[in-house]
Amino acid sequence: MTESKPSPPRGPALDYRKTRAETRHAVSEAAVDAAVELLEEGGPEAVTVRRVAAMVGASTQVIYTLFGGKPGLAGAVFGRGHELLRAALEAAPAGEDSLIDLRRQGEAYRRRALENPNLYRVMFGDSLGVMEPDEAAAAAAAASFTALVDAVERCQRDGRVRDGDPVEIARTVFATCHGAASLELSGRTPPDLDLDQTYDRILQTLFSGLAPDAAPG
Repeated sequence: MTESKPSPPRGPALDYRKTRAETRHAVSEAAVDAAVELLEEGGPEAVTVRRVAAMVGASTQVIYTLFGGKPGLAGAVFGRGHELLRAALEAAPAGEDSLIDLRRQGEAYRRRALENPNLYRVMFGDSLGVMEPDEAAAAAAAASFTALVDAVERCQRDGRVRDGDPVEIARTVFATCHGAASLELSGRTPPDLDLDQTYDRILQTLFSGLAPDAAPG
């Protein structure tokens, strides 16, 4: 009588739904990375579904399935820009003086805009055409602003910024930094203007106006 051989031990059961979801997420992230790279290297015209698909080794149908088309891909690029902006703000050097830290965030905002101008224009414009940000992209945009609100609240707790709605004060800080950075990126500044010195003075004027002893405007 022939003895039956024992069955080899089985490994853990694969969750194919989880595997598919992880693969889908990885391809989606790679596609957004590719779109951002194309954007920065060649401008908005360089970002096409076909080129993104080729960079990640996928078919155009896969990209359409993931994002629903170019507007969805553009929305994801918008979200990635805000993720990177929040990271830049939160990575600004921090010390004991909360107002200096807030100022450093203002400086980090400008650096982010100047280092990635095409991505910045997508975040605050329509250079990639119609955009359809999903919930994650919209949340990323909200989170980048929340980082600024948190910094303002810290300044208020330390008595370095006047009392008031921190959201409204953060909007003032954002509008000032955004306006200055956007004007600089436009290239329509007066000739021979020292842009570093100008931005420094803008921040100085802004925070002087937000001091506890300054009358709210």
